[in-house]
Amino acid sequence: MGNEEVRDKMERKKNKAITSARDILRRRVYTGRPGRIEALDQTRREMALGMKIRRLREDAGLTQQQLAQQIGTQPSAVSRIEDADYDRHSISLLARVAEALDMRLIIDFESKRPSSSNAKVRAK
Repeated sequence: MGNEEVRDKMERKKNKAITSARDILRRRVYTGRPGRIEALDQTRREMALGMKIRRLREDAGLTQQQLAQQIGTQPSAVSRIEDADYDRHSISLLARVAEALDMRLIIDFESKRPSSSNAKVRAK
């Protein structure tokens, strides 16, 4: 290959859009599939709640066993509510967790329809 061919090849590579594996997967799995996007959003919300409860518990210096004792349940129940796959959080259990962690439980409403601003409607 001559110098000019090498330069042409390098120029083509330089002009080619670099795409991450994450972008490729997102495009292949989610583009044009609103049901999958909604399921992903739901999973993210569930993960966020479980991770937040775990972080708050650990910040309070409590084990799952200790938190379970404070809220009147079994350690396995605390483990479940901290699990991203668990989607049966009862308000009464979350209220007891919030009380034990000296936190306020806030329940919010969000539109199911996607919006450009993703504005939340807060209960007053």
